[in-house]
Amino acid sequence: MKSLALFLIACVVVLPCAFAQQAPVRGQRNASAGESAKYIGLRHGPSLPAGLQEVGGSLVSDVGDVKEYGMSEVHKGKVKMLWFERLTHRDDSGAAYWEVKDVLVLPKILRKQILVYSLCFLAQKPDGEIAAIADEEFEAEFFTRIRRAWRANRKTEKFEEISVKGIKCRNEGYGV
Repeated sequence: MKSLALFLIACVVVLPCAFAQQAPVRGQRNASAGESAKYIGLRHGPSLPAGLQEVGGSLVSDVGDVKEYGMSEVHKGKVKMLWFERLTHRDDSGAAYWEVKDVLVLPKILRKQILVYSLCFLAQKPDGEIAAIADEEFEAEFFTRIRRAWRANRKTEKFEEISVKGIKCRNEGYGV
């Protein structure tokens, strides 16, 4: 009987306190949200503002689309981001100018994991809107152990986290 009473006390008093500690504090600012908000709406040319480094990128749009979109991997110190951008124009020399539509501050990518974008397939069909974190599989044509995935949705102009079910990504290093 005493153990039942202790169990009930734990359920009523201790457990709610433990869960309350995990809830975000009202008004507390998320560092990821603050970092991403700084760049949404930013318009830039072929080079990025000081302190930012473009590591890679790819076109997300289909050939002939009226609106052209791309994803760029951008680092600011230890913060790694994916930018979802829309092409605003090209100058006379052909240099591209972009507007940042959304920013995904990437979670920590562990050793033996890799970020892959614009090389992924969903249900065996190429899908250039997908970015994923996958376990490295050096001797495989495709990364199939996908840990997290996002869609750069051209309709909403936002990144959306999606299910990893049915996703695989091409291993560009395969056979090299």
